[in-house]
Amino acid sequence: MNKYLLYAVAALIVLASGWIVLLGPSTPTVVEIATTSENPITTSVALSPEQPTVGSETLLTFTFTNPDGSPVTDLMVHHGREVHAVLVGENLASIGHIHPQDFPELNSSNTPGVYTVAYTFPEAGRYIVAVDVMNGNGEYNKQYLVDVVGTPKMGVLTENNATTKCFIGYTESGQDRHTHPVRSEESNTACPNEYMVTFETATPDVYASEPVVLHYRVEKDGMPVTDLVPYLDAAIHFAVIPTSFTTLFHRHGAAVENSIMESTSMRMESSETSIGEDTMEDMGTATEHNSMTKMSHSSTPSKFGPNLISEPITFPTKGRYTIFAQFKHGSEIVFSDFQIEVQ
Repeated sequence: MNKYLLYAVAALIVLASGWIVLLGPSTPTVVEIATTSENPITTSVALSPEQPTVGSETLLTFTFTNPDGSPVTDLMVHHGREVHAVLVGENLASIGHIHPQDFPELNSSNTPGVYTVAYTFPEAGRYIVAVDVMNGNGEYNKQYLVDVVGTPKMGVLTENNATTKCFIGYTESGQDRHTHPVRSEESNTACPNEYMVTFETATPDVYASEPVVLHYRVEKDGMPVTDLVPYLDAAIHFAVIPTSFTTLFHRHGAAVENSIMESTSMRMESSETSIGEDTMEDMGTATEHNSMTKMSHSSTPSKFGPNLISEPITFPTKGRYTIFAQFKHGSEIVFSDFQIEVQ
C-alpha cells in the first residue's frame, strides 16, 4: 500500500513540475523600466499590499540609497516638495501627482531615506510610477511599471486632436495638495464651462530630438484668467508620456505676457522686447537640463495669466504623446490633457 502511495506522490510532483514549466514564473507586480539621471543614488519601491487592487488604498514606500549603501539624507526641496510621485494609467486617461509631505501620518517616523505615499488606483491595468528627487548631485528620476487588478478595467486609448478643451478645477485639500487620481472622463467638461484651455506649439510641426515650447492660454466665463497662482512653486507642471508607454518625463513652465503667436508677431514688427520674448529667448538658447534649472530657480509671480509656456521639451522618439498639465487658480488645481503627434 505504501508503495502505491509513493508512486502517486511522485506522479503529482511530476505533474506539478509540468504545470510550472508550462505557466512559467508569476509576473512581478512592480518592474523597473528607467532611470533618467546620472545621479549615483538608487531607489527601490515596496507596495502594501503587494498586489494593488482597484478601489483599495495602496501604500508605496520609496527607499533612497547612496552608492555606499547608506540612506540618502540630503534631499532638497524642489518645487515645494522633497519627493514627487507621478502615476499614469496605460490608457493615458488618469493621473496622480502626490508627495510624501501630503501624508504626514505615513511619514511620522522620519526614517532616513524612506518616504511613503498612498494612492487608490482607479482602474485595473498597468501604470507608470515615476519618482523625482534632487540632492547635491542633481536631479534623479526613477520609473516603474505597476500592475493593478480588479474592476473596472482600463478602457482603450482614444485619439483626440482637440487643441481647445474645458476642464473642471479640483479644490485643494491642503496647500497644493490633491491626492486622488484624476480621470480625463471626469476632469474634461463641455465648453464653455469651467476652465477653457487652448494648447499650441511654438512651431506648426514637432519633430523628435528637436526642442519645442508648448503654450497654454486659460480662460473662464469667456474672459482671460489673469490671477492664476503658483502651484508647487511653478506656473505650470507637465507630465509627458508616449502612447508606447515606455517613459514619463516631468517638466515645468513659466508665465508670460504674450502668447507664442503674439510674441512672434511683435518680434517681427518691433525691436522692442516684451516679457514673453525675454522668456522665450532665454529658454530657446538653453539646453533642456539648463532650462530645467532656470525654471526651478526662477521667481514665479504671485499672480499671472492667461498665458503659460513650458520649458523647451525634447520628445525622444516619433509617435503620439499625451501631455498632462497642472496649474492653479485660487484654491482650485486644474488638470488638463492634450495629445500631440511628433514626427
